[in-house]
Amino acid sequence: MRVARRTRRKILRLPSKLRAVVRGEPRPHASVGRRIAAARKSAGYTQRELAPRLGVTVRSLQSYEAGDTIPYRHLHRLGELLDRPSRWFIDPTTDAKVEPSLARTDLDHLAELLLEQLRLLQTQVAELRSLRSETTALVGHTRRSLPPPPP
Repeated sequence: MRVARRTRRKILRLPSKLRAVVRGEPRPHASVGRRIAAARKSAGYTQRELAPRLGVTVRSLQSYEAGDTIPYRHLHRLGELLDRPSRWFIDPTTDAKVEPSLARTDLDHLAELLLEQLRLLQTQVAELRSLRSETTALVGHTRRSLPPPPP
């Protein structure tokens, strides 16, 4: 009986996160952490390799994977590094079998659209320059053909 009381006192002195672990309570963001860990492993990174690329400490990355914290500030970068859309880490309804290159495919598609728009704009600018030079020539010709204003 005496040992049990000592153990309870020691548990009560622990920080709240550790108390929850000792008591066997579920971690609040465990599913997010599991997804981060799974994506990291499938991309072939260790925690020591991924942490500096993400711009955090190894301990922070461990905290994310343990489900203690959701790395809201780093979700976009995680998605880029691990070839996942950032919403995949948080949204439990998102299909877990997301194509690894989905984020890159979306970016490639957007880049193609932007290049197409750029080409269209370049064509329109060339047409506008042509019209401007034609208009300038017509205005100059018209001024020369008009009689001079009365004094």
